[in-house]
Formats: sequence, structure tokens, C-alpha cells
Amino acid sequence: MTQRFARPDDLVHLATRVADRGAQAQEGLRLLHGAVDLLPFAERDETLQTYRFRLGEVPGDLQALAENAAGPMGEVHADLIKAHEMLQDVLAGEIQWQNSFEAEDWLPVLGQQQTRSAGVLAMLRQFAGLEGHAGVYARWANRSEQDVELVSAPIEPGHLLREHLWDRCFAAVCTSATLTALGRFDRFFERTGLQGVSGLRIPSPFDYPHIATFRVPDMASDPSDFQAHSQEVAELLPMMLTPEPSGLVLFTSWRQLHEVLRQLPDEFAGKLQVQGEGSKQALLETHRAAVDAGEASYLVGLASFAEGVDLPDDYCRHVVIVKLPFAVPDDPVDQAMAEWAESQGRNPFYEISVPDAALRLVQACGRLIRHEADHGRITLLDRRILTKRYGRALLESLPPYRMQLGVPKSDLNSAGPNPTDGAPGAEVEIASKGRAQA
Repeated sequence: MTQRFARPDDLVHLATRVADRGAQAQEGLRLLHGAVDLLPFAERDETLQTYRFRLGEVPGDLQALAENAAGPMGEVHADLIKAHEMLQDVLAGEIQWQNSFEAEDWLPVLGQQQTRSAGVLAMLRQFAGLEGHAGVYARWANRSEQDVELVSAPIEPGHLLREHLWDRCFAAVCTSATLTALGRFDRFFERTGLQGVSGLRIPSPFDYPHIATFRVPDMASDPSDFQAHSQEVAELLPMMLTPEPSGLVLFTSWRQLHEVLRQLPDEFAGKLQVQGEGSKQALLETHRAAVDAGEASYLVGLASFAEGVDLPDDYCRHVVIVKLPFAVPDDPVDQAMAEWAESQGRNPFYEISVPDAALRLVQACGRLIRHEADHGRITLLDRRILTKRYGRALLESLPPYRMQLGVPKSDLNSAGPNPTDGAPGAEVEIASKGRAQA
């Protein structure tokens, strides 16, 4: 870059200093990399290994190495800021360099390097224990064939929200259809750092018992048996969805999604719009176009399709939830959260995992009914909601759908009743105490 501007003295001096300090930072990172590489990593999947620091606490030797690398990296970052400011002054005419017009081309390049150095510096300072942030953090290292990556993430964002939002605003109203979990605001208040506030649940205007059915088939397999459950899901999906003009199938893992897809008949698989085979927006557009043309179409995806997706009327008449949406067991943040809860004498499963699963389940079910006149059905292919102690709490957290529990699989191949046709629907087998929240 210095040659482009005819090697001005101030820029040459700055570039030389960045090169020297960059070499020092690189050596510090090399030493840190070597120490991290010796940690007892555990296999996370076929391409990734993970080592998690208990309660986010980094050993003293790694802290020292991170601090050693943070010093020169901080100087590199400061010099990149100065270089960026120089280019801005050149563009403003406050500094005269040859070929000054080229400063505009170099600004985004330096900006990108500045952002990257800021991220590396923040991570090093986090692992060196130099940041002093409030709250509890999960910290872990990922190792692939070529790279070692350090990660630091807050277990709960509440302390950040208090610092940057709640302590600065005069008043706030938080509204959503999914603020409560298991009928209470406790989990929301804990996660968002709210204290001494009130919550109000407002009944939904939707006539859920008349317009929506929640079914749990009489499943032979348990989700803990991956192969048997995947095979049974693959057998049931064509039977359940073919009578419907549209549907949304929600998985909790890529592994099971791909295993089920592998077992589906080609004729049925050709009607699927699968996450990963195009952008989310492109899949939604293809799906809507197919339904508009009178063709059957079924969206298939993971958690990102369980929220923020608006598919009213014939765009979604059937939501199929393959498994209860518990957190992935090998997620480092969730593991650290459970560890932190246990250190406080709490029960992480019933105080964190179950409420979070209840909220995700309500969100997934919420893809079905988008307005007062909408209608359809929800099918959960997970018998644990009927057999486990927490199942009753999950059922009662749902809106008051018409419940059909333990449905024989032979009864799954018919389309759901259309309330506008006066169809009475099936008899309610269990009453849910849940209602929409705001």
C-alpha cells in the first residue's frame, strides 16, 4: 500500500511498526496454539473436536500465553486504527499524498483488517482474564484438521442487556407470543436480566380447539434409538403429508434430517423443499409458487424454520415436529449453563432444559395458525411427551388445541378437518391449560 502512495514517511513508519508488532503477535499466537493443541479434546462430530473449560475458567498457563499475545496484538490493532484514520484524512484533503484518490479503495481493506484484529484482541483479553465483564461465560476450544479456534460466549445475555439497555431506558414493554415458558415468565426474566418487573398473559383471540389439532401418534420407537426412530419417521411422513396440500417438517439435527431423507420414496422426496438446498428465502418462494399452482409442497428444515416463518392458509396445513426441541446435548453453551446451574444447587434439566424446550415447542407449533380463520394440524412424532414426567408440563404449556394423544398410525393418512366446512373434528382427549402470551 505504501508504494501506491509514493511511500509517504508517516505511512512507511506505521507499516514498518505493524510488521514488527505483527511478527510478535504471530509468535505469541503460535505459542498459545501449541498449548491449546495439547488439551484433551473430545470428538464432537466427524470433522470437529471440542474442549470446554469448566465454568468458563481458563488455566493460569493459558491465561499467561493469551496475555502475552494480547500485548502486541493490541498494538497492531491501534496502528491499524491510525492507518484507517490517515486514509480518511487523505480523502478529506487534510493530508496530501500522491495518488490520494486510491485511498477510497484501501479504506474497506483496512476496515476489514481492523475488525478482524479487534475480534482477535477481544478474544485474547477474554482468555487472559483482562476484560472483567460481569456475568458467567462459556469458554471452549474447537479443533479441526487445520485450525484451532477459541470461543467465549455469555451463558445468559442478561448482564449485557442491563448494562446497555435496561439501566439506560426510562420504560420498556416487551411483547411476544412466546415470552413465557411452562406458563411462567421466570425463564424470560432470568435470561434477560430483568428484576422487579411485572408480566401479564393475555388470552389469544384464536379459537384453537376448533381450528387446530395437536396429535401424538402411537409411536413404536423412542427418539433415543436413532435408527429405529428415523426409520419410523420416514415411514410416517408420506402417509401423513400426502393428503395435505402443504406442510412444514421440523427436525432437531442435520444428522436425522439427512437419514430420514435418505429413506423416503423418490416420488415423495421430489415434493420437498429442504433447508440447505437453497437460501431460506428461495425455498419459501419455491414453496409458495408450488402451492399457488395447485401442487403439493412440503418444507423441511431445522430450528431456523421453527420461528419467524409466516405460512398462512394453504401455505401450511400441517406442521410435523419430529422430536421435542431439547437443546443439542453437545452444545458448549448449554453444557456450560447446566454446569453453572448445578454449581448453584439447581436442577438444570427441570429449571432450564424443560422450560426452554417448552418455549421452542410453542414457537414451532406457532407456524401453523397465522390468523383467526386459519386452520390445520400439528403432529409430534415423539412419544416422550406421553411417557415422561415432564410431558404433562409440556402439553399444558401449549395453546388449547384439540388434543389427540396416542393416535393409531392407521388414522394418520387423512387430511385435517376444515372448520369452514363445519367438520366436527375428533373428540378432545386431554385439555391443555396453555394459552397464547403477550
